[in-house]
Amino acid sequence: MHDAALCFEAYEGGLEGVRQTIQWRDAYAAEQDRNKERDIPLGDFELEAAADFSAVRLLHGDQAPALIERSWIDPDTSQNIFLIDDSEIRKRFSSIIGQIAASHSWSMEDVSSKLPNQINAPGDWPPAWRIDPIKLACILRCADAAHIDNRRAPDFLHALTRRGGISLKHWKAQNWLARADLDQSDRSRSTIVFTSTREFRTEDADAWWIAFDAIRLVDKEIRESNALLASRPQESTSPQFAIRRVAGVSSPEAMALFLRTKGWKPWHAELHVGNVERLVKNLGGQSLYGGDKLEHFGIVVRELIQNARDAVIARRALDQDYVGKVRIRLNDGENGPATLEVTDDGIGMSERVLIGPLLDFGSSFWKSDLVNEEFPGLRSSGFGSVGRYGIGFYSTFMVAESVRVTSRRWDRGIDTAASISFPKGLSLRPIFSTNVSTAIVGSNSTIVSCTLKTLDESRPSVRVIKISNTDEFEVPFTDFVSRLTTGLDVPVEVRINNDDWVAVHEPIKDIVNSELAKANWLEKITLSKHISPDSPQLGLAAKRLRPIVVDGAIAGLAALSVEIGDANANRLGGVYTVGGFLPAGYAGTGGQGTFYGYMEQFSGSAKREPGKPVAPPSVINDWVNEQLRLLSERQLTIPELLGLTNNLSTLNCDPSPYLHAVFFKGQQALVLTLDQIVQVMKSEPVAFFKFRMMNHVDSYVQQPAYQHYLTFKPVTNSPFLSLELEGAVPKNPNSLIGCLHRSATKDGFKLRLETLPTTIPSIGGPAEIVLATLEAPKQP
Repeated sequence: MHDAALCFEAYEGGLEGVRQTIQWRDAYAAEQDRNKERDIPLGDFELEAAADFSAVRLLHGDQAPALIERSWIDPDTSQNIFLIDDSEIRKRFSSIIGQIAASHSWSMEDVSSKLPNQINAPGDWPPAWRIDPIKLACILRCADAAHIDNRRAPDFLHALTRRGGISLKHWKAQNWLARADLDQSDRSRSTIVFTSTREFRTEDADAWWIAFDAIRLVDKEIRESNALLASRPQESTSPQFAIRRVAGVSSPEAMALFLRTKGWKPWHAELHVGNVERLVKNLGGQSLYGGDKLEHFGIVVRELIQNARDAVIARRALDQDYVGKVRIRLNDGENGPATLEVTDDGIGMSERVLIGPLLDFGSSFWKSDLVNEEFPGLRSSGFGSVGRYGIGFYSTFMVAESVRVTSRRWDRGIDTAASISFPKGLSLRPIFSTNVSTAIVGSNSTIVSCTLKTLDESRPSVRVIKISNTDEFEVPFTDFVSRLTTGLDVPVEVRINNDDWVAVHEPIKDIVNSELAKANWLEKITLSKHISPDSPQLGLAAKRLRPIVVDGAIAGLAALSVEIGDANANRLGGVYTVGGFLPAGYAGTGGQGTFYGYMEQFSGSAKREPGKPVAPPSVINDWVNEQLRLLSERQLTIPELLGLTNNLSTLNCDPSPYLHAVFFKGQQALVLTLDQIVQVMKSEPVAFFKFRMMNHVDSYVQQPAYQHYLTFKPVTNSPFLSLELEGAVPKNPNSLIGCLHRSATKDGFKLRLETLPTTIPSIGGPAEIVLATLEAPKQP
């Protein structure tokens, strides 16, 4: 009766009757939500069919009792047909039959509370024919659960139906099982055992896990039934089952003695979340990182290098003579699927790390208690990982069809290597394998191998770099990785197809100590050979590169820029990094053109976007002062002084001694210093075009000057243009009006700003005008 309700004819109105239920509407809405996340959305017919299946699965338990009293019309005789022909049995026992049938979907607690303990026999039947509904329910639950051998999946029927996909996996799981039998090694004769009739190979791993889960369900039903039966007062007359357990269910390793495998080893390596695919999409995939498929590839490369970097640095903390390296091998798919392989010789992973923290989504091994057991002293060594959130590895599945991780601890032999593989993405359990020592070569500790999805029309060995929302260009993968690893503290090598290995990055501490290395490094990370190969500023900047050091650690290597921030030659001049990496694989200039090189910032989120600077203001000021000293060794041009002014302001440093700004008087352009501007303001106001919606100089106004006033003309957008006040004092002391305020105050003058409406057009509507005047000190 329970299973009979799994067809549409079990419901009034058939399929249409099912679709009128609340359960079906809920199921359909759920399918619509899932459909939004599918790469290839399903059509309405497919969504409805999926909802039909879900709804009937939900409804069929409660529908079973109604089937006993329901009739169908025989088209030949026009007589009512019932599922139970005997009218007396149907009349007297339909209710309890229906309840027992429905109980198959209940929890064991509901079985105990909803079913009666006893129903007496009718008066004309023998009194011993009493009914124990709870015992019957338990018998049927266990019998149904245990009916999983090849009798449910006979060979002949398989030959007729030719199943495929998930149906074939379920078929194998049952067709390869022999019938349950007493465990002959158990003298108490209270254990049953299931065995396989053949070995499950690696490609049959999914079927093995289905069989394992089915057998565990048998054990669960037996144990729960016995616990319920033992708890009842009538335990002496209606005792527990003689069978108390199923052999091998304690672990996949134990079950492998009965469900035999070949070429792989079942392990308790389940992903520790309920719905992995959805969770990864929300927290470790596109929803977190954003961007398109091109950017996803860069993010994945970054995350894999970051994991390898952490392993290398961790080993350095324990092995003082060790240097280590990260290697990336890319097959661009010219002669088959494109593949990506990232290898390191770092600290490596033991079996329990490989099947534990690696699969524990959202939990970083470096933050777990297990790191203390595996590597005593590592935490106290000062080791710091870039990985913090335990989700970076899962970004791999944004671009990978399959992933395999092979690893061993660096201080153990290669015969201890093991692997976790995801042959079909995240939809199924990973496969754990041992005896994979041939995959580990030489001193390697960990290898992550990915078979890539089709990313775009171009080959993976050529990457697209986005400068802005509109500008982009292609660069070789080697140059892309050089920029990606700008401030990394480990060496990185890249190999494309069968070409030679190319060193694309050296540890930043080695670069800092060599003038030649600094020049080569700056050329690589700015991609100057692709943008501006003859830029004179690049060579000058390379000579001024100086490290930014915080608590003995390098937190940047940079040279102050004297170019105007949006100059084409400086578009990829400087970046803010997180853990030495670009925060996104295709980011343009994070430094807004204020410096060449990089400055490290703390991670602002799991997305690894920059947050607060690692270097405090005092360290940045010391670096700026050294840069200014180096710049003083040559005569700066007017454009350089204009750029320096804005860049100092952007770095929250005082630009006053170097301040140069462009003003217009009618059609005449003037470049004035701070003292010259103050001198003019002592006799007449100066004007600023202002955005109507914000306290900032409007740089989009095409008109050079306002009426007859000396009018400020920005050369680039920066904090130097702020017009924001706190009371009567400029909020940003390093803006132009902030510098004017300080200079005027020293002379006893007071800066006053007056905002007037205009009809002068701009990008955000008519601009306003701000007239800045100096109010002379009152005479005593």
